[in-house]
Amino acid sequence: MMTDEKLPAATDNSDKVIYRITMGIVVILVGLLFLAKEQGYNLDFLWIKNWWALFILIPAVAMYARVISRVRRVGRFDADAAGTLIGALSTSLVAGLFLLDLNFGKWWPVFVILGGVAILLSAFSRNTES
Repeated sequence: MMTDEKLPAATDNSDKVIYRITMGIVVILVGLLFLAKEQGYNLDFLWIKNWWALFILIPAVAMYARVISRVRRVGRFDADAAGTLIGALSTSLVAGLFLLDLNFGKWWPVFVILGGVAILLSAFSRNTES
């Protein structure tokens, strides 16, 4: 019989597996896109000036997958999911600013807004735990 003490370790392990699978798939897809471009296929979206910022999105995609997995497994949006979601949103925001060649000096308030969202999510996720 499994005790409650062993359950968190098992759930943490499943999160790591999902994270690694997601990361692996994303890296393979990015590699295939670059390989296709080098082989002469016309991939119009790779004209982006800061295409390298797509690599910043790799961990963000994995974090979004972890949030979804956590919510499905636990059955609610908890503090772990909230923290991971804020990390994913922050990473996506940085990548978006680079991909769209936006000026950080004009868009920095979005990070302040994201901080407020983090505080709200923290309050919400703690409220659902009690």
